[in-house]
Order: sequence, then C-alpha cells, then structure tokens
Amino acid sequence: MIRSPENYEAILEQLRKDVLENQHKRAEHIFATEEECAALGWMVGFDEDEMFDLRVSALLHDITHSLRLFNEHLEICQKGGIIPDEEYIKSHPTIHSLSGSIYAREKYPDIVTDKIASAIASHTVGRKDMPLNEKILCLADYTERTRRHQPCQELRRFLWNSITPENAEDIIDEALLRYFINNENWLKQAGARLNKHMLESREDLELKMKMKKQL
Repeated sequence: MIRSPENYEAILEQLRKDVLENQHKRAEHIFATEEECAALGWMVGFDEDEMFDLRVSALLHDITHSLRLFNEHLEICQKGGIIPDEEYIKSHPTIHSLSGSIYAREKYPDIVTDKIASAIASHTVGRKDMPLNEKILCLADYTERTRRHQPCQELRRFLWNSITPENAEDIIDEALLRYFINNENWLKQAGARLNKHMLESREDLELKMKMKKQL
C-alpha cells in the first residue's frame, strides 16, 4: 500500500493486523507503545505526517524481536549492508533494533522511510543527536502503560505528572536521560553487558541539555 495522507489510517490498521498475526505475544506492548507515542506526539505538536511516521515506527519497532538466534539478526544486518560493531555483538538484546530497521524497510518498502528506519534502529540504545521522534519512541518503549517493572512505572509517573504542551520537549529530554541512567544501573546490578552506545547517547543528551540551559 502506497503511503499518502489518504491512506494513513488504512496503513496503520493493516500494520496492527500484521502485529496481531505475526507478533501476538508482544502485541499488547507494541500497541501500548504506539498509544504512548501518539500521546507524546500530540504533546509536542506533531503534524499529521509526523504522527503517522511516529505510529509506524512504534508498530514496527520490535518487528524482529522474536528472533531468538543472534545469527538470524546478524544475517539480516549483513544482508542490509550493516555490520554490527562489538557493542551489539556483546550485547545481544540490543541488536533487534538494527535488524528490525532493515527488515521493516524490506517488508514495507513503500511505507518505511529513512526517518522511520532510523527511529527503529535507535530505540534501544539511542544515538547522538537524536531527533525528537526518535527520543519519543525510545522513551515510549519504556514508559508505555503495560510495563510492570518499577523503574518503568516510576518514570511514567514522572513523565505524565510533569509534561504539558509548553514544556514537552524539556520533559521528554529529562525523562529520556532518566531512562538511560535507569538502564545503566540495572545492567550494572545484573552484571550484564552495557552497550557503550547507550552511554554515548546519555552523555550527548546531558551535554545538549546543559547547553540549552545556558542559553
């Protein structure tokens, strides 16, 4: 189906059907992430096109999550011309963001743009210079309403008790920073591997927040 404003709702509905058919075990999380993205997109004043891209990225962000073998993700990445670096190789749970960005473009070439693919690729560990749509997806994946982990629930309460249309971008930055810190702490406590790209993302965000406050 070709993407155009006239087809936006039909495309989204088809993607939701595909989620139910192919990712039924994660459907509740995926739909809740879409819902969270839409609410945050409204807060920041996204237009119709931006909101569509955000919803699509939410619906497709875990498209390869169910692939359990690392080599399956690696094969998709290599086929798409991406060679995951050591950080993804040693931090297996994050590689689905890379394989997902490639597979989503392959499966939905008329829908998934560079912007959507980039959001999928950055939704686990972030990246430097994240645009607002990518920040929202990364955050929404963690704060969506079905998450039961206490840090997720606490961050969700902070986010929705603090955000307004007037301060939305600043609160999203603050919440995203807390997301990165939460993950770093959890991984350290669990003795798990920290993908250093997340550390770089956090440091970049901290620097930009500091510079913004100085203006």
